[in-house]
Amino acid sequence: MTKSILWAPEMLTKWVSLRAPERQADSAELRLPQSPEDGNKAVMLLELGKHVGSFTVWGSGTTEWLVMDAESGKVVISNDQEFSETEELFALLDVALSEILRL
Repeated sequence: MTKSILWAPEMLTKWVSLRAPERQADSAELRLPQSPEDGNKAVMLLELGKHVGSFTVWGSGTTEWLVMDAESGKVVISNDQEFSETEELFALLDVALSEILRL
């Protein structure tokens, strides 16, 4: 069993409330588990121009960031990172958001 270092849905929700990525994107969606039994992960989906991005946070300390060109389906960013505390996670989310905004 993988040890959790944080509750991913709570931390991603907190970051979204602080940074408001939906104000910078064409659309934003937060996908959270309905209950703890559904897993300790959370996903943020963003659309910006011709790009779509997905950032997944697992409570075990892993993230996955994928951005695709919506027209061609080509992956333009693919990045997996690990974190050990909330501040690191928030920094990774900040970088991910700035990367998609620069495209």
